[in-house]
Amino acid sequence: MNLQTRHVLSDMTGLSGMSIIEAIVAGQRDPIQLAVLCHQKVRSSRETVIKPLPGNYRSEHLFTLKQSLASYRQYQQLMADCDRGIERLMRLLDGKTDAPQNPVPEPDPSFSKRRKNQFHFDMSPELKRIFGVDLTAIPGISALPAHTLLAEIGSDLSRLPNVAAFASWLALCPANNKSGGKVLSSKTRLLTTGQAYDESVFLKEDQKQAQRHEKRLRKQAKTLGFQLVPIAA
Repeated sequence: MNLQTRHVLSDMTGLSGMSIIEAIVAGQRDPIQLAVLCHQKVRSSRETVIKPLPGNYRSEHLFTLKQSLASYRQYQQLMADCDRGIERLMRLLDGKTDAPQNPVPEPDPSFSKRRKNQFHFDMSPELKRIFGVDLTAIPGISALPAHTLLAEIGSDLSRLPNVAAFASWLALCPANNKSGGKVLSSKTRLLTTGQAYDESVFLKEDQKQAQRHEKRLRKQAKTLGFQLVPIAA
């Protein structure tokens, strides 16, 4: 169909993108009407959104789009069913929360605005009931990492009595080889993947992300008739 929507919508599986796709499958072809479906938080102007929407709506492309949309919905439903299965199993786990003294928090009312890759249910109350503490209160720890911790070591956090033990389990501390009180070698022990911990990986990923972002901006600028010019620091 040659719709260049990626220049104005970075994620076609978001609210705006899915609304446009569903409208096209339903028979809508007017670029103005399709642009109206964009969410108000889309940064691009209405005119910018309209520009890439005129396309060649060939029957075979529309058929493929309809099939792809049905497959996407099916996989989304399967993931939701899987999450509901996880929810049922978590309720069977023994909890450590004493309800009168340490009540489980009520589900977060803002959870109705679910983000991608989040569970289809509010896991935080269940995690607190199982662990006896609210791990999601720790900055940087959301329900997903807390659930991963539960899956890896179980609900008994006493197996890791202190910070040093936890850091060792994560393979984030050096394994000192001593003899006669002298450190012969000090290297971070290997992870289960067989690779040593290396923080340079994060720097490389940040650089790749910046390059991808710059490349996308240059394409968008070129589509609109502009050219990005680097500014000297």
